[in-house]
Amino acid sequence: MTKADTALVIPPDTVRRPTAAATLTLILATTTWLVRKHAIAVKGPRQWAKLGELKGTSLTGKTVGIVGLGNVGADLAK
Repeated sequence: MTKADTALVIPPDTVRRPTAAATLTLILATTTWLVRKHAIAVKGPRQWAKLGELKGTSLTGKTVGIVGLGNVGADLAK
């Protein structure tokens, strides 16, 4: 634990790439409203009109930052 009561974890090499891939997946899912769209889609055709209300945000022209370039951050940046 750090002074700010934050857990510091150094993952083994075997989980670096999957963790980086999961991080990128979460970034993309967040910007496209994926979870909310899925919830609407599984409710059935009557709810599908609501899908148009949830327009995602394109990452084109945007800056995405990585806090820390340790093992996982370096893989994510690749």
